[in-house]
Amino acid sequence: MEDDARHRIAFLVVRTYLVVLVFSVVTIAAYLLFTKGLDPAAVRDLTGTMTAIVSGVTGVLGFVLGYYFKAVETADSSPPRRKRSKKI
Repeated sequence: MEDDARHRIAFLVVRTYLVVLVFSVVTIAAYLLFTKGLDPAAVRDLTGTMTAIVSGVTGVLGFVLGYYFKAVETADSSPPRRKRSKKI
């Protein structure tokens, strides 16, 4: 049950990260092409803004994936439990 929750959270965060990344690149490209052209100053300013947004989300992504894979690694490396036999 707990592994399912970790898997869903990790999957959701990765999808959200990719959506934010694609959205920011497409939005900036559309903005530059339709309003300012390819002015180097505008490209530099918007690239800095995009980098700040993506880097903030990247920290959260790293934390969630580290938490998820640490749990998976711990579950895989633990020895199987043996059942105790009942004493008669």
